[in-house]
Amino acid sequence: MGFVGLLMIFFAMFTFDHNTPFPSVYALIPTLGTAFLIAFASPASLMGRILSLRPVVGVGLISYSAYLWHQPLFVFARHGSLEEPSVRLLLFLSGLSLLLAFISWKYIETPFRNKKVFSRKFIFSFAVVGSVLLFSWGAAGHINDGFVKRKTSSGEEYGVIADKIRVNHGLNKICDWKFTTDPECRTADNPEILVWGDSYAMHLVKGIISSKSDVRLIQMTKSQCGPFINFSPLNASYGLDMAKKCIEFNDDVLRWLRENKSVKYVVMSSILFQYVGDGNQTLSGDTVSGASYEKLREKLVETMDYLESIGVQPVFISPTPFNGNDIGHCLLRHEFLGGSLDECSFNYSDTSVSYQNVSNMLTEIGKTHRVVLLSDGICPNGKCESHVGSTYIYRDNGHLSVDGSAWLGKEMDFYGLISGNISAVQ
Repeated sequence: MGFVGLLMIFFAMFTFDHNTPFPSVYALIPTLGTAFLIAFASPASLMGRILSLRPVVGVGLISYSAYLWHQPLFVFARHGSLEEPSVRLLLFLSGLSLLLAFISWKYIETPFRNKKVFSRKFIFSFAVVGSVLLFSWGAAGHINDGFVKRKTSSGEEYGVIADKIRVNHGLNKICDWKFTTDPECRTADNPEILVWGDSYAMHLVKGIISSKSDVRLIQMTKSQCGPFINFSPLNASYGLDMAKKCIEFNDDVLRWLRENKSVKYVVMSSILFQYVGDGNQTLSGDTVSGASYEKLREKLVETMDYLESIGVQPVFISPTPFNGNDIGHCLLRHEFLGGSLDECSFNYSDTSVSYQNVSNMLTEIGKTHRVVLLSDGICPNGKCESHVGSTYIYRDNGHLSVDGSAWLGKEMDFYGLISGNISAVQ
């Protein structure tokens, strides 16, 4: 049973990944494995004798110090480099953690346990003073919003730069997740444009407004929930209950749309990746089926045809070009560390296979329906720009920043594309 416990721990270490729901029932695997080790690895068992070997015991003695040391070493390595640390560097830092752990165990932990060297009163006083100092520093950081007035190597304040990648909720963060017609989610009582979709619809709102300052617009968006009739994604992070709520949300949007005749244009957008690819399924009514581009295309055309049948013009705006990297984080790193922001830009040919498949599908749909490809504005010459001057176009791996959306909307004239004054993909 001791060996079984060890295998359960190793199983969790080498098989759990970001797709594994955690914490959840899966947490029982390493937890019970540890319990088996404690209960059955006695000196009389083979597992117990293995764990009693001097090198293993030595690792156990310094393990808490190693736990304390490895985190700052890994964090500073990541923050101090423009690139993700290599496996070789991480292995070196792991070894350095063990060396520092041995030193701190021998010269800090062990002496502090010696009552002849450090009395109980000294340790208590040291802990109180240290706690007060740490609390004071933390409180000062909290009051000053993380010391946002600090300067980077470029001379800009940290807070100014960090604000460039703030979450782009569109009109207001309350316009996410639930169906609402609150005043905070509209610019007029009689909107002519409905923005409908997931977070990739939200990030277009500032761009639409920048292309026409007096635009009459209403935002109806729900993260991860694309603008479809009776069609929702289903995966490890987006369960059945959320999928059903997505369909209910879209039903509410369509019901409102049928009752409000002021709307002329429906701007639809979604990243769409959640409807295709390995590990994803889709929900239609009560039927769960596999994810496919064919099904996605069928449902998108069906929804756009329906919107046309009730007298509104649908316009689907594509997701941004995506190469798998966190562009916003890349821009922050380069700005903090003094690198060139241009290094975060990428060639259109380097976009992910998922993005290229989605783009090809939308181009095909664009032959019969109005489709706008954001790559036309972001990658006009085959190179996808990450920034324009000091303005970040991206805030993460795919979403437009607030300022980036405003720039792109004016650059491409979103309102002209939506209203048909400028030709979209045809």
